[in-house]
Amino acid sequence: MRNADLFRTLSGCRFYRTYFEAGRAASREAGPTRASPAARPSSEALALRIARNRIVKKYAVILGAMVLGSLIVVVAPMWLAYEPFGRACLLSLPPMLVCAASWMAGAWWGSDRHPHVLLAVTLGLIPVRVLMVLGWAWLALAIPGMPVEAFFLALMFHWILFACAEVGMMVELSHLGAHSAQDARQRPSAAVPAQYRLDTFHPENGASADSARHDLVQVAPADSRDLAASVR
Repeated sequence: MRNADLFRTLSGCRFYRTYFEAGRAASREAGPTRASPAARPSSEALALRIARNRIVKKYAVILGAMVLGSLIVVVAPMWLAYEPFGRACLLSLPPMLVCAASWMAGAWWGSDRHPHVLLAVTLGLIPVRVLMVLGWAWLALAIPGMPVEAFFLALMFHWILFACAEVGMMVELSHLGAHSAQDARQRPSAAVPAQYRLDTFHPENGASADSARHDLVQVAPADSRDLAASVR
């Protein structure tokens, strides 16, 4: 079958005519689109950005409270009880704090981007964080009188403590992204009228065959007009 025969056959199909008219109407209404260099984000994007920033600020405050609590509850008593253990707990705090802050910053930056970008700035940077912690441990253990067991136990304690803030922030950001994606899927498309959308098409929504053929002749180009006239 040639293309002309196929087009001639489709021109007699009511569904094809309605779909063709919907596409033509949408293209006329949309007109030529130009990308605005200073386009403002939509209200939904602004609301999503504000909610994401609020979550990050919330868990940044929680992380700061954890650091302060660790200094008061863990480091200070250890320092008073046995000074080398107190120094070990204090020196184990900076690398774990940097790891947690870098994880949270990466999750905030990549939460509205592609999932591969989010994985790259969170899980993908784990080797870099491990190397940083090992370098810090090598430097701290070079101090005379630094207890090795106390230092690594303090590292584990701070890692588990700060992981609570990291996991909590990731869970809230993932819930926020899931809700925004669900709202976007449920939002109806405004580019094509409701009676012409494929998901709401029913035979009773269209006009009669004669009126549909007449409208097709009015909106179709010259070669399509000849095609429509051949099925009259």
